[in-house]
Amino acid sequence: MTRKKTKAGSKLNTSLILAVAAFAIVCYFFISFFNLRTQISEKQAQVDLLRQQVKMQLDTNEKLEQQLDSENFDAFVEQRARDENFGYVYPDERVYYDMAAGQ
Repeated sequence: MTRKKTKAGSKLNTSLILAVAAFAIVCYFFISFFNLRTQISEKQAQVDLLRQQVKMQLDTNEKLEQQLDSENFDAFVEQRARDENFGYVYPDERVYYDMAAGQ
C-alpha cells in the first residue's frame, strides 16, 4: 500500500510542478508582450517627432533654395553676413560696437 501512495504523491508533485512552470511561462510571455507594446509606442512617438523635424528642415531648405534662386541673392548674402556678425563691412564704412549692451 505504501507504494501506491508514493506513486500517486509523485504524480501529484510532478503535475503541480508542471502547472506552476506553465503558469510562470504564460506570465513571462504576457509581461514580455506588454513590455514590447510599450517600447513600440515609445519608438513610434520618436519616429513621429523625427518626421516632424524632417518636415521642418525640408521647409527651411525650400525657403533657402528660393532665396538662392531669387534675384536678390547678393542682398541676401550681405544681410546674412551682417546679421551673423562675420565682420562684413564696406571699405569706407565705420562700425561702432556698443560695449554696454553686453552687460
